[in-house]
Amino acid sequence: MHRINDTLSSALSWGIKREQAFPRNWAKLVELPAVTRPKPLVWTPERVERWKRTGERPGPVMVWTP
Repeated sequence: MHRINDTLSSALSWGIKREQAFPRNWAKLVELPAVTRPKPLVWTPERVERWKRTGERPGPVMVWTP
């Protein structure tokens, strides 16, 4: 939602500056909820084994170590 609003706001601002197509940038008045990014979890042997048994990922964002 934040990226969509940023894109729309940018396009409206451009339209206001360049073409005077819009009287006001209404996208700047939108208040969106705060976003909390999920913390990545490392694939450990225990987590891999559990994933293989259940098919459930331990978290929404999983990373491997080098």
